[in-house]
Amino acid sequence: MSKYEFDKDHHFTVTLANGQVWRQIEGDDAYANWDRPAGSYPVIISRGMFGSFNLQVAKMGGIYKVHRLQ
Repeated sequence: MSKYEFDKDHHFTVTLANGQVWRQIEGDDAYANWDRPAGSYPVIISRGMFGSFNLQVAKMGGIYKVHRLQ
């Protein structure tokens, strides 16, 4: 992860080192509690069911439902 930010509802948008931008979907109630520099969070993006995508930070619990913006 090269950048992350939270909106007023605490949903996140992340930018990966390859330029991809992913946003947590509004219906996901998982809460990300990141407070370190973005580069310290290695990210895994995988396909979920029914065409959805999951974002997981390596070696941390929690799977977040995301969609790609760019």
